Amino acid sequence: MKHLTIAQKLMIGISVCMILIVGGATAIQYRLFSDLITDRVTRAELPATLESIRNDIEATLTGPITTAQSLANNGYLHEWLAEGESRADGERAVNHFARLQQRTGANTVFYVSALSGNYYTADGIERTLNRERDPWFYHLVDDAGSPDYTLDVDSDEGELKVFINHVVELDGERVGVAGAGYTLDAMAETISNYQLGETGSVFLASQDGIISVHPEGAAMAGQPVANLPGWETQADELLSGDGYRYATITDEQGAEQLVAAIEVPGTDWIAFARIPRSELFADLNRAVLLVILIVAVIVLASLVVFALLLRALFRPIRRTAEAMREIAEGDGDLTLRLPMQGRDEASELAIQFNAFADKMHDVLAQVRSSSDAVRHAAQEIASGGQDMSRRTDQAASSLQQTSASMEQITGTVENTSASSREASHLSQSAAQLAQGTGDTVSHVVTTMGDIQHASERIADIIRVMDDIAFQTNLLALNASVEAARAGESGKGFAVVAGEVRQLATRSAQASRDIRGLIEASGEKVQDGTRLVRDAGSAMHELVEVVNRMAGMLGEISHATTEQSDGIGQVNIAVAELDRMTQQNASLAEESTSAAEQLREQADRLAELVGSFKLSDARQESQRYLALT
Repeated sequence: MKHLTIAQKLMIGISVCMILIVGGATAIQYRLFSDLITDRVTRAELPATLESIRNDIEATLTGPITTAQSLANNGYLHEWLAEGESRADGERAVNHFARLQQRTGANTVFYVSALSGNYYTADGIERTLNRERDPWFYHLVDDAGSPDYTLDVDSDEGELKVFINHVVELDGERVGVAGAGYTLDAMAETISNYQLGETGSVFLASQDGIISVHPEGAAMAGQPVANLPGWETQADELLSGDGYRYATITDEQGAEQLVAAIEVPGTDWIAFARIPRSELFADLNRAVLLVILIVAVIVLASLVVFALLLRALFRPIRRTAEAMREIAEGDGDLTLRLPMQGRDEASELAIQFNAFADKMHDVLAQVRSSSDAVRHAAQEIASGGQDMSRRTDQAASSLQQTSASMEQITGTVENTSASSREASHLSQSAAQLAQGTGDTVSHVVTTMGDIQHASERIADIIRVMDDIAFQTNLLALNASVEAARAGESGKGFAVVAGEVRQLATRSAQASRDIRGLIEASGEKVQDGTRLVRDAGSAMHELVEVVNRMAGMLGEISHATTEQSDGIGQVNIAVAELDRMTQQNASLAEESTSAAEQLREQADRLAELVGSFKLSDARQESQRYLALT
């Protein structure tokens, strides 16, 4: 953010605020509209749909129920039952059943007698009922508190059918059941045609929770409602409720669905409707997306307007910045002025900038005049300082030559004194060295004598070793002869004797070599002993000569030391005078250098002031800077 301009920061702030406002308003409206849609669907659309389904079911079942009711209340059939179900009248009854089945379009028309257990259809007596195999019949006949008729849905060979079972009463007693069976394909098709959203559906179930009619066909008939995905927790509440009711369930994919239920009068059926909640908001989502796109276009257009407005508002500030940059990075033109238009803050900024430029113009004009005066004064001071420095340098040069001559004399005397002292020390050291060398030569003579005696003893030892090697050789020769006499058994010993003989031969040869070297060394030792004695005599004479030379050099050293002290006092006085002259020269040079620096700074100041473009007359027309 620190690298952005104020306009860019304002644009970002405005954009964020507009996005937050529009986004918040859109979210609130979406929530309100979604609640309204949910309320409308659950309180209006779903009840209307279920009412329409119930009405269609009632219209579909009215004819079959009327047929079953008229059949159960037929007086002729009552007399036939009361007379014992004669065969002749039975054929007439069967023919009546066939005509009624053909006229109503029923799949089957049946009449069951509780007195005989006969199950009559259009084909005659189909079978005889018993209590173990047909509990539905005996339960309906025996239970006086049960309804006059019931609906029984059955899936026969993959075909969904409904049987209307109406009680036949004779003299206040239930003596049988009459009814008709109809296929529910038309009803299933009608239910399937009810489309709730894209994937919503409607189905029928009995009050004990068993599906009777489902859009997926007979495969779902007989399945418990509680086994449907997500219905486990809401099935009992929907089945046990009264009137219209609804609930929200979550399927196995985690999607929410709205489900509603209502009873179908005159039956034990309950009509259920199901619609995914996401499909309720499909139109709303598309509308919200369209609104977002429109709002985005409006926001972008607003941002463009804001950008143009900010550009216009910040144009005077950019002009001021450009003017300042032109003065700082350009040729320093202080005659630049900003146009003053209007009475807003931008005009006030231009007025103050022009006032600042006028002030800087006046100050720099005065500085330029003052810098010229300082430059002339500094130039005069520098000229006088250079003159004085030149004369001081000449005096200092003369003193330096005098001091150098005295230093040379002092150095010569000191060198002579030092050389004499050094020679005296060297002569004393030479005498001591010669004395020590004489003692060393004496020790060398003694040592050379000891070496000569040791060489003689070594020669004796070598001769003994030579004799031993000779004896060993003879013994090895005798061993070889004995081994040759022994034949095969002495071969190994002969080899060892040969090796010993070779070793004895090499030992004898080595002892002879050593003896020759020892004899040569003895001769050289004798020569060295003689030379060392001669060197000792010469060293005694050298010691006496060196001692006499050391005495003479000591006297010379004392005389040169006194001479050096006198010359040193004169040299100190000349050096002090030279130091003072050098200080004067240094001060003169510093004064000259300061004057030169002052002149350079004055020139630099004049150059800096000259880098700004100033008007010669304040009445000159001002040049305005046009920045875009």
